[in-house]
Amino acid sequence: MSACYRGQAYGAHVHPVATPLREDAPRDPHPNFYWLHEDELRATAAHAGFAFTIWRPQVLIGNARGAAMNPILPIAAYAAICRERGLLFALPGNNAAIWELVDTGLLAEGMAWAAINLAAHGQTFNITNGDAFVLRHVWDDLAARIGLDPKGTPPADFTSFFADEVNRQAWAVLAKRNGLIEPSLSAFLGQSHHYLDLLSSPRVAARPPVLLSTIKLRQAGFGACRDSFAALTEQLRQMVELKLLPSLF
Repeated sequence: MSACYRGQAYGAHVHPVATPLREDAPRDPHPNFYWLHEDELRATAAHAGFAFTIWRPQVLIGNARGAAMNPILPIAAYAAICRERGLLFALPGNNAAIWELVDTGLLAEGMAWAAINLAAHGQTFNITNGDAFVLRHVWDDLAARIGLDPKGTPPADFTSFFADEVNRQAWAVLAKRNGLIEPSLSAFLGQSHHYLDLLSSPRVAARPPVLLSTIKLRQAGFGACRDSFAALTEQLRQMVELKLLPSLF
């Protein structure tokens, strides 16, 4: 069994943290359901006799719509609406915050590995793609891949862009024309646009970056990795194939 927690387990959302964050750090004394879940998992595993692995990923990207914390959703919807309306694909936000992404395919590989490797049983592992990622630094390349112009004045943020009724109607029109499986922009985004604005906020950029050490996972035998820009563009391609997006490429 695998339990998946995020970097908030280290308290990075409430106070400054060490760099890098390591799995052997003492349990951070802030209220959260991670510890309750973990304690219940350990007690149940001891009673029932099954093995488990605890995962601490950073910023997950995948093609699950309606997610609360999947920044690729607002990026994808923003691209689709900009193309539909002939808008410039200028990036909201004005910082260069450093992220560590985790492709959901990589996390799935890790879980499959952990299920059959004794070195993972009862362990806690940080997991990331293996590189650092700055959205602003790849934005022009992303725009070139999907044939949009990244220059110009951007919206104030993603949340205000998606709140605009003109943009919401543009999504409804393109969704119907392209036979997308989710005609509701709100249902497609979930709360992910608020999360992306948080990740892109000056407040976050002003803090020291939150970086995870993945040495323990590598030493245990799992060395798979992803190029984060390639992972992002591949997830967009998969969303097109799944009829979550119109053709972007």
